[in-house]
Amino acid sequence: MSIAVVLFFTVNGGGREVISSGGVDGASNGSVDELQVRSVRALYGVGDAVQVEGTVVAGVGAGRSVEIGVIDPDGKLWASDKVKLSSVAGNTSAFSASFRSVREGDPAGVYLIQAGLDRVRSNASFLVSTSSGLTAEVRGLRLQDAGGSGGEVRSRRVGDMLLIAGSVANLAKVSSDLSFIVELRNASGSLVESGYVGTVVSAGGEKVLTVGWPAKTEGVYTVYAYVQDDAQSRRIISNIATFTISVQK
Repeated sequence: MSIAVVLFFTVNGGGREVISSGGVDGASNGSVDELQVRSVRALYGVGDAVQVEGTVVAGVGAGRSVEIGVIDPDGKLWASDKVKLSSVAGNTSAFSASFRSVREGDPAGVYLIQAGLDRVRSNASFLVSTSSGLTAEVRGLRLQDAGGSGGEVRSRRVGDMLLIAGSVANLAKVSSDLSFIVELRNASGSLVESGYVGTVVSAGGEKVLTVGWPAKTEGVYTVYAYVQDDAQSRRIISNIATFTISVQK
């Protein structure tokens, strides 16, 4: 069994644009200062209904609409809707949408949420896990002791390295070029950090891989780890392993 380590310090983003620069109902009654969108859950399985919510900060009244598109791992429009704003307090309005349930035939992977109001956009993402077509497996996911002992811990302090280690097993009958992807999401499910390491794993073989970042902000976070056959494809070919860690002052 071999070991590889890679460190990442930036948050990923991007994705195809599917929302027009307009995409709103009614006449404008104020400029949009801020638009935020998020998935209610970070991970969905077969039978789970995808739910999205968000807020708008500006002089935008209730009754106007935010346009939302959900893009599947293959870059296709998976769902879309226009949802009306409802006033919350002051100059803040809220919106929410419920889309169809995940089906077994849907591709496992990273789904992108794109929301737009006037010319302001906001992106988010969530993961979909299915049991079909899996050719790899993540095992023994853990937060590794950065002191060099290799032991497992469950909490770190701000400024410490968060070293996420796991074994990647190739279930295919041929040698495969695999990408081990690790995401760190906060308590609301928003993506905080992500990184990957690519490696070749022999048929039936297994490698221990590590991805890490410095801990920046205290809080409780969930780690999600999975395997893709291409780091850019967004399709997942393994189980999605998770565990929770805490970062203290």
